[in-house]
Amino acid sequence: MTSQEIGAWFLYWLRDLATFLALGLLVIWLIPRPFNRWSEIARRSPLKSFGAGIVVIIIGYVGFAILFALVLALGIFLYVIQFNDLGGAVLGFGLPATAVAFGALNVFVAFISKLVVAFLFGKILFERWYPKALAHNIWPLLLGLIVYLLIRAIPWLGWAVGVIVTLVGLGAIWLDLSHPKAVVENSPAVEEQAAEEPQPDDLETIPVVEGLDTEYQPGEANAEAEVDSQVGD
Repeated sequence: MTSQEIGAWFLYWLRDLATFLALGLLVIWLIPRPFNRWSEIARRSPLKSFGAGIVVIIIGYVGFAILFALVLALGIFLYVIQFNDLGGAVLGFGLPATAVAFGALNVFVAFISKLVVAFLFGKILFERWYPKALAHNIWPLLLGLIVYLLIRAIPWLGWAVGVIVTLVGLGAIWLDLSHPKAVVENSPAVEEQAAEEPQPDDLETIPVVEGLDTEYQPGEANAEAEVDSQVGD
Protein backbone atom coordinates (compact mmCIF):
# COMPACT_ATOMS: atom_id res chain seq x y z
CA MET A 1 0.00 0.00 0.00
CA THR A 2 1.18 3.48 -0.84
CA SER A 3 1.25 6.33 1.64
CA GLN A 4 -1.79 7.87 -0.04
CA GLU A 5 -3.78 4.64 0.35
CA ILE A 6 -2.77 4.37 3.99
CA GLY A 7 -3.76 7.99 4.57
CA ALA A 8 -7.12 7.47 2.86
CA TRP A 9 -7.74 4.32 4.91
CA PHE A 10 -6.86 6.13 8.13
CA LEU A 11 -9.19 9.03 7.35
CA TYR A 12 -11.98 6.58 6.58
CA TRP A 13 -11.28 4.80 9.88
CA LEU A 14 -11.32 8.08 11.81
CA ARG A 15 -14.63 9.03 10.18
CA ASP A 16 -16.16 5.74 11.31
CA LEU A 17 -14.78 6.21 14.81
CA ALA A 18 -16.18 9.74 15.04
CA THR A 19 -19.59 8.61 13.76
CA PHE A 20 -19.88 5.70 16.18
CA LEU A 21 -18.53 7.75 19.07
CA ALA A 22 -21.00 10.59 18.47
CA LEU A 23 -23.94 8.17 18.34
CA GLY A 24 -22.61 6.31 21.36
CA LEU A 25 -22.38 9.46 23.44
CA LEU A 26 -25.93 10.33 22.42
CA VAL A 27 -27.13 6.88 23.50
CA ILE A 28 -25.27 7.11 26.83
CA TRP A 29 -26.81 10.52 27.45
CA LEU A 30 -30.38 9.54 26.52
CA ILE A 31 -30.66 5.92 27.74
CA PRO A 32 -27.67 5.06 29.95
CA ARG A 33 -29.40 2.35 32.02
CA PRO A 34 -30.84 0.34 29.11
CA PHE A 35 -27.50 0.66 27.31
CA ASN A 36 -25.67 -0.84 30.31
CA ARG A 37 -28.30 -3.58 30.59
CA TRP A 38 -27.88 -4.52 26.94
CA SER A 39 -24.13 -4.90 27.34
CA GLU A 40 -24.58 -7.08 30.44
CA ILE A 41 -27.07 -9.31 28.61
CA ALA A 42 -24.56 -9.73 25.79
CA ARG A 43 -21.92 -10.64 28.38
CA ARG A 44 -24.05 -13.19 30.25
CA SER A 45 -25.87 -14.76 27.30
CA PRO A 46 -23.82 -14.30 24.10
CA LEU A 47 -25.15 -17.44 22.36
CA LYS A 48 -28.75 -16.67 23.27
CA SER A 49 -28.28 -13.09 22.11
CA PHE A 50 -26.72 -14.31 18.86
CA GLY A 51 -29.69 -16.58 18.15
CA ALA A 52 -32.17 -13.85 19.02
CA GLY A 53 -30.31 -11.49 16.70
CA ILE A 54 -30.74 -13.88 13.77
CA VAL A 55 -34.46 -14.11 14.46
CA VAL A 56 -34.80 -10.32 14.71
CA ILE A 57 -32.96 -9.79 11.42
CA ILE A 58 -35.08 -12.31 9.53
CA ILE A 59 -38.45 -11.40 11.02
CA GLY A 60 -37.68 -7.68 11.02
CA TYR A 61 -36.79 -7.26 7.35
CA VAL A 62 -39.29 -9.82 6.06
CA GLY A 63 -42.01 -8.31 8.27
CA PHE A 64 -41.35 -4.78 7.06
CA ALA A 65 -41.42 -5.94 3.42
CA ILE A 66 -44.80 -7.60 4.01
CA LEU A 67 -46.11 -4.57 5.91
CA PHE A 68 -45.04 -2.19 3.15
CA ALA A 69 -46.74 -4.36 0.52
CA LEU A 70 -49.95 -4.57 2.58
CA VAL A 71 -50.13 -0.81 3.13
CA LEU A 72 -49.51 -0.12 -0.53
CA ALA A 73 -52.07 -2.72 -1.65
CA LEU A 74 -54.69 -1.41 0.78
CA GLY A 75 -54.21 2.16 -0.37
CA ILE A 76 -54.50 1.21 -4.04
CA PHE A 77 -57.57 -0.93 -3.32
CA LEU A 78 -59.30 1.98 -1.57
CA TYR A 79 -58.60 4.20 -4.58
CA VAL A 80 -60.02 1.56 -6.93
CA ILE A 81 -63.31 1.37 -5.02
CA GLN A 82 -63.54 5.19 -5.01
CA PHE A 83 -62.60 5.73 -1.34
CA ASN A 84 -60.07 8.32 -2.40
CA ASP A 85 -59.81 10.24 0.86
CA LEU A 86 -59.36 7.08 2.91
CA GLY A 87 -56.90 5.66 0.42
CA GLY A 88 -54.91 8.89 0.52
CA ALA A 89 -54.85 8.77 4.30
CA VAL A 90 -53.64 5.16 4.32
CA LEU A 91 -50.88 5.87 1.84
CA GLY A 92 -50.01 9.26 3.29
CA PHE A 93 -49.69 8.00 6.83
CA GLY A 94 -48.94 4.29 6.47
CA LEU A 95 -46.05 4.50 4.04
CA PRO A 96 -44.10 7.22 5.96
CA ALA A 97 -44.75 5.46 9.28
CA THR A 98 -43.47 2.19 7.83
CA ALA A 99 -40.43 3.98 6.41
CA VAL A 100 -39.63 5.58 9.77
CA ALA A 101 -39.93 2.26 11.60
CA PHE A 102 -37.76 0.59 8.95
CA GLY A 103 -35.18 3.33 9.33
CA ALA A 104 -35.15 2.82 13.10
CA LEU A 105 -34.50 -0.89 12.58
CA ASN A 106 -31.59 -0.05 10.27
CA VAL A 107 -30.12 2.29 12.88
CA PHE A 108 -30.22 -0.47 15.48
CA VAL A 109 -28.70 -2.98 13.06
CA ALA A 110 -25.99 -0.71 11.66
CA PHE A 111 -24.99 1.25 14.77
CA ILE A 112 -26.66 0.56 18.13
CA SER A 113 -26.00 -3.19 18.10
CA LYS A 114 -22.31 -2.60 17.46
CA LEU A 115 -22.14 0.08 20.15
CA VAL A 116 -23.51 -2.40 22.70
CA VAL A 117 -20.80 -5.00 22.04
CA ALA A 118 -18.03 -2.42 21.65
CA PHE A 119 -19.01 -0.96 25.00
CA LEU A 120 -18.82 -4.46 26.46
CA PHE A 121 -15.32 -4.91 24.95
CA GLY A 122 -14.18 -1.72 26.65
CA LYS A 123 -15.66 -2.69 30.01
CA ILE A 124 -13.99 -6.11 29.95
CA LEU A 125 -10.59 -4.60 29.11
CA PHE A 126 -10.83 -1.89 31.76
CA GLU A 127 -12.05 -4.36 34.39
CA ARG A 128 -8.83 -6.27 33.84
CA TRP A 129 -6.32 -3.44 33.44
CA TYR A 130 -7.73 -0.17 34.81
CA PRO A 131 -11.04 -0.46 36.74
CA LYS A 132 -11.07 3.22 37.71
CA ALA A 133 -11.94 4.15 34.12
CA LEU A 134 -15.30 2.40 34.50
CA ALA A 135 -16.55 5.35 36.54
CA HIS A 136 -17.36 7.09 33.24
CA ASN A 137 -19.05 5.27 30.36
CA ILE A 138 -17.22 7.27 27.72
CA TRP A 139 -13.87 5.54 28.30
CA PRO A 140 -15.00 1.92 27.85
CA LEU A 141 -17.08 3.06 24.87
CA LEU A 142 -14.09 4.77 23.24
CA LEU A 143 -11.69 1.89 23.88
CA GLY A 144 -14.21 -0.69 22.71
CA LEU A 145 -14.88 1.22 19.50
CA ILE A 146 -11.17 1.50 18.76
CA VAL A 147 -10.69 -2.24 19.24
CA TYR A 148 -13.78 -3.15 17.23
CA LEU A 149 -13.02 -0.84 14.31
CA LEU A 150 -9.41 -2.05 14.14
CA ILE A 151 -10.57 -5.68 14.02
CA ARG A 152 -13.24 -4.84 11.46
CA ALA A 153 -10.58 -3.33 9.20
CA ILE A 154 -8.95 -6.77 8.82
CA PRO A 155 -10.03 -8.37 5.50
CA TRP A 156 -12.49 -11.28 5.82
CA LEU A 157 -12.01 -11.59 9.56
CA GLY A 158 -13.37 -8.09 10.09
CA TRP A 159 -16.50 -8.87 8.07
CA ALA A 160 -17.17 -12.03 10.10
CA VAL A 161 -16.60 -10.21 13.40
CA GLY A 162 -18.91 -7.41 12.27
CA VAL A 163 -21.72 -9.87 11.55
CA ILE A 164 -21.30 -11.62 14.90
CA VAL A 165 -21.15 -8.33 16.79
CA THR A 166 -24.28 -7.09 15.04
CA LEU A 167 -26.29 -10.22 15.82
CA VAL A 168 -25.15 -10.41 19.46
CA GLY A 169 -25.87 -6.74 20.12
CA LEU A 170 -29.21 -6.80 18.33
CA GLY A 171 -30.25 -9.97 20.15
CA ALA A 172 -29.30 -8.51 23.54
CA ILE A 173 -31.45 -5.47 22.85
CA TRP A 174 -34.39 -7.66 21.84
CA LEU A 175 -34.05 -9.88 24.92
CA ASP A 176 -34.21 -6.82 27.14
CA LEU A 177 -37.16 -5.26 25.32
CA SER A 178 -39.14 -8.51 25.14
CA HIS A 179 -38.49 -9.65 28.74
CA PRO A 180 -37.61 -6.49 30.71
CA LYS A 181 -38.84 -7.74 34.09
CA ALA A 182 -36.93 -11.01 33.95
CA VAL A 183 -33.76 -9.24 32.82
CA VAL A 184 -33.96 -6.65 35.59
CA GLU A 185 -34.62 -9.22 38.30
CA ASN A 186 -31.65 -11.35 37.26
CA SER A 187 -29.22 -8.55 36.55
CA PRO A 188 -25.96 -8.46 38.54
CA ALA A 189 -26.67 -4.91 39.74
CA VAL A 190 -29.97 -5.97 41.31
CA GLU A 191 -28.42 -9.06 42.87
CA GLU A 192 -25.58 -6.99 44.31
CA GLN A 193 -28.02 -4.43 45.70
CA ALA A 194 -30.16 -7.17 47.24
CA ALA A 195 -27.07 -8.70 48.84
CA GLU A 196 -26.16 -5.38 50.43
CA GLU A 197 -29.63 -4.81 51.90
CA PRO A 198 -29.88 -5.84 55.56
CA GLN A 199 -31.82 -9.01 56.26
CA PRO A 200 -34.22 -9.40 59.20
CA ASP A 201 -31.69 -11.48 61.15
CA ASP A 202 -29.05 -8.78 60.68
CA LEU A 203 -31.13 -5.94 62.09
CA GLU A 204 -30.12 -4.74 65.50
CA THR A 205 -32.60 -5.35 68.30
CA ILE A 206 -33.93 -2.16 69.80
CA PRO A 207 -33.22 -2.18 73.54
CA VAL A 208 -36.26 -2.13 75.81
CA VAL A 209 -36.12 0.20 78.81
CA GLU A 210 -37.65 -1.52 81.80
CA GLY A 211 -40.13 0.39 83.89
CA LEU A 212 -40.74 3.04 81.27
CA ASP A 213 -44.50 2.47 81.36
CA THR A 214 -44.81 2.36 85.18
CA GLU A 215 -42.83 5.41 86.18
CA TYR A 216 -44.36 8.88 86.11
CA GLN A 217 -42.51 11.63 84.37
CA PRO A 218 -42.37 15.10 85.95
CA GLY A 219 -44.56 16.53 83.23
CA GLU A 220 -47.18 13.86 83.79
CA ALA A 221 -47.26 14.48 87.58
CA ASN A 222 -47.79 18.20 87.07
CA ALA A 223 -50.58 17.53 84.58
CA GLU A 224 -52.36 15.21 87.04
CA ALA A 225 -52.03 17.79 89.85
CA GLU A 226 -53.66 20.43 87.65
CA VAL A 227 -56.54 18.08 86.83
CA ASP A 228 -57.09 17.28 90.55
CA SER A 229 -57.13 20.96 91.47
CA GLN A 230 -59.67 21.71 88.74
CA VAL A 231 -61.94 18.89 89.98
CA GLY A 232 -61.65 20.11 93.59
CA ASP A 233 -62.72 23.57 92.51
